[in-house]
Amino acid sequence: MSAMPESEFQASLKDIRSLLSIAIALQGVAFLSIAPLRLFACLFMFVLFLYVPQLASAKLLRNLLTLICVALFFIDYRLNYSVEMASVFLLLVGSMKAIELKSKRDVLVFVYAMFYLSAISMLFKQSILHVVLQLASVMICFSLLMRMNDSTLGGVRSQIWRVSKLLALALPIAICLFLFFPRFAPLWSLPIKTNSSQTGMSEEMTPGSIAELSQSVERAFRVTFSGKMPERSQLYWRAMVLDQFDGRTWSRAQSPLTFERAKKGILFGQKYEQFQPIETDEPSYDVMLEPHQNRWAFALAGSEPASGNVHQIGAGVYEFVQDVVSPTPYRMSMPAQMPNIDAKAGGYLLNGVDRVFNSNQDLKLPRNGNPLARQFVEQLLVQGPTEREYIRALLQFYANNDFGYTLRPPELGADSIDDFLFGTRLGFCEHYASSMTFLLREAGIAARVVAGYQGGEYNDNLDYLVVRQYDAHAWVEAYVTNIGWIRLDPTAFIAPDRIERNLEAAVEGEGTFLADNRLASLARSIPGLNWLVKRGDELNYRWQRFVLGYGEREQRALLKRVFGEFKLEYLLWTLLGLLGAVSSVVMLYIWLGRYQKKLSRSERKYLRFLLLLRVVGVARQHGETPAAFLRRMKGELNVLSLSALENLTNALHKNLYNVEKPNE
Repeated sequence: MSAMPESEFQASLKDIRSLLSIAIALQGVAFLSIAPLRLFACLFMFVLFLYVPQLASAKLLRNLLTLICVALFFIDYRLNYSVEMASVFLLLVGSMKAIELKSKRDVLVFVYAMFYLSAISMLFKQSILHVVLQLASVMICFSLLMRMNDSTLGGVRSQIWRVSKLLALALPIAICLFLFFPRFAPLWSLPIKTNSSQTGMSEEMTPGSIAELSQSVERAFRVTFSGKMPERSQLYWRAMVLDQFDGRTWSRAQSPLTFERAKKGILFGQKYEQFQPIETDEPSYDVMLEPHQNRWAFALAGSEPASGNVHQIGAGVYEFVQDVVSPTPYRMSMPAQMPNIDAKAGGYLLNGVDRVFNSNQDLKLPRNGNPLARQFVEQLLVQGPTEREYIRALLQFYANNDFGYTLRPPELGADSIDDFLFGTRLGFCEHYASSMTFLLREAGIAARVVAGYQGGEYNDNLDYLVVRQYDAHAWVEAYVTNIGWIRLDPTAFIAPDRIERNLEAAVEGEGTFLADNRLASLARSIPGLNWLVKRGDELNYRWQRFVLGYGEREQRALLKRVFGEFKLEYLLWTLLGLLGAVSSVVMLYIWLGRYQKKLSRSERKYLRFLLLLRVVGVARQHGETPAAFLRRMKGELNVLSLSALENLTNALHKNLYNVEKPNE
């Protein structure tokens, strides 16, 4: 192996530019969810400059492109420094370096920048597609390094093939280290919270905010039940309680929230907390939560934490000590009893959710605004109804007054409750939850809005439930004296299909489901594409659960299955034994390949054709030369086979002896 001279470097620029452009394209796709979209126009221009050297040689154009990139970068990030911003900046400057190739040093700088990008990109995403993209980028970079250090290499395909063989040899060693290298909890954690826009719930709810999520098919979380899955109508995944209302927006009251976090010791949680599920025979469910850049967890009412990384903080709400910035597993025990219907009140009794009411926050309303709604409450209270009778009257009001369920609710004015109840009467779940909570509080009944998700799509192949952003939902919890908190969902009275089936069925008539997401709508409508999407989700689920989720607990379980018990010495001896065996096989393969005679292309083709002839019963005799075999076959083979044998024999003699035809 000899390093490439500068003269050969200039002659190989075409192949080098092709590899550079592929690396830029791969990193661009990998950073799609992190970098602003307008910056990808810059990456496209870099690739164009690589394929059209005349553009790159024009100094004015190159400087102009650089200025445009810097301006766009400043517009998007300004001076808000973050790891995300630094990563995108490195992607841009590394790609800029690719358009001014003058020496091997420029290629090396680019390669090292791409290696660093591949490493830090794993801080943001660990999906199987992202890993494949980064693996492909690493292969391209290794091909470039091999090109720089071996002047005997052929074209791009030859370089990539050699790198693939090297990675294939390293793969068994990597698998051994992954499975059996001792796994311990990290000594520190480095949460990476991105500044890019996140699709998901927020801690505030205004009219139309949840309806916007109905156009997103992104996953919120997946759930695997250890026992029987509850009925769909019981799958209310609580995320947060919105108990503060300013006349238009519902939000979380910060003082009670801070107090509850302080009681649990998670107010300023900086420590790393492991999954560590509790092994029990009681029914439970495991959740694989997608990153949402906040602290809340999702759970059914009455559940209890069954892993060490999730905490209950009151009002049936669960949180982590840090923001969820990567796929996060946790386990919850199933409620001892699912919520039961309270026929008199028309709601569901909640078990394990603050049986005692002890906060005035759930009674507060603004002093002014929404006069029609306040007058309506006064009319209902004239008859002196009990709390249950009043709740039933509200639910009947929604059911009997031509309210509609829509993903395109009309805009509401300053008195949003009045406009909805006595004006438009068209809304999504947040409109119904907001208005009913207002009417309950105005009557002196403690009530709160609960935001989360409802339902989910069951995957019968792998037996898990996937909950997506379009399953976002809001409902009401009210406190009834001597009973406790009950769940009320006026949406179930207006659009029962939303609860019993799914959102798509509830709005089937108006055709607004995924109307703003044409690609997702097309994928769901075409059976073949829908099948591919589901299989892709299954593959990603396996990757997250069995690869990304492989930790100390899983390693101990693997050793127990093999040896019957876990001991550290078993782990170390297994690792050393497998590494020794695999390394020996790899070294033997390399040693045999080093001394094996290399066949030319014409020799390989000739031998393959002889193998085909042997299948039909025609074989060359021992010691028979190719020329003699050709003469013997002139009376044995058909015209096509004889012509092919003659051409291959001529090519073989041309390659070996530099003669056009063998001697007759």
